[in-house]
Amino acid sequence: MTLSHYIALPVRADIVLEGWDDLLPILAEWEGPPVTAITLGLTSPPDLVFEAGQTHEPNLLLGLYSDEAFAFSGASKADLLAECAKEIPAWAWDGCSAGFGAADVGH
Repeated sequence: MTLSHYIALPVRADIVLEGWDDLLPILAEWEGPPVTAITLGLTSPPDLVFEAGQTHEPNLLLGLYSDEAFAFSGASKADLLAECAKEIPAWAWDGCSAGFGAADVGH
């Protein structure tokens, strides 16, 4: 499955992302080009051992992007999905990050 298949999946009603207001100070401190897209990822510590029956709090990874690598602000959903379907989307890190970088913002 490509990334575009995952983007198109319906969101489960029992999953709620909270804390959007916590993102505002991060965006307010940014001094670079206007932020036109963000990525959110859920990660686990690399040395975490998963055992049956135990739950773990994921970390939230945040990436900020501008229109420099891809015209997010003018893109339609179809444009975004088409770019995601590529082996390497325009905004993907290529050795000199197309985004502003990412930060682990905890859980």
